Amino acid sequence: MSEPELNVDIPNEAGWPIQSVDSLCSLISRGTAPVYVEHSEVLAIGQRCVASTGFAPDFARPHSHHAMRNVLRPESGDVLLNSTGTGTIGRSVVFNSPGTFIVDGHVTVMRPRVALADSRWLNSVLRTPAFQRHLERFCFCWLNQPTGIEPHTVACESIANTAYRRPAGNGAGYRYPRHRHPRNRGDHR
Repeated sequence: MSEPELNVDIPNEAGWPIQSVDSLCSLISRGTAPVYVEHSEVLAIGQRCVASTGFAPDFARPHSHHAMRNVLRPESGDVLLNSTGTGTIGRSVVFNSPGTFIVDGHVTVMRPRVALADSRWLNSVLRTPAFQRHLERFCFCWLNQPTGIEPHTVACESIANTAYRRPAGNGAGYRYPRHRHPRNRGDHR
């Protein structure tokens, strides 16, 4: 059975300037390994939190408030992109959740420069069939890890170097349709 296409129509007009994703974002970075604890006000965002239906904070796990050095904290408006995992890689959401969160190493944070790219526009571009094919072709790599080899990993540098046509302004004026993600074989893997 074939995967469903994304139900997204993002204009890509010939007159729009071509810019790399890293020029549209002030930050593109993977998170770090969390220090899980039984209870904490600080929650770690993992790939299960980045669902095809949006951000799912109920899947965030408690992270030690004593281990807050060198962690990546998401900000409202950041785009979170699943960077690992069969069936979840390439899924993205706009983060706008209250609370104290950090991002684990399975998720890439993309922080759009507000004047250049609206979060909803960038997220919609990431979810287009064309960008998903681009991720599959150019941005996945093999990553040697202490526990073995993880065959499906998004390389931040490949994403940062990706160029896309950008509308005048930041894309905030476009309608953003609801869309299905092609990797929706169980949102919370």
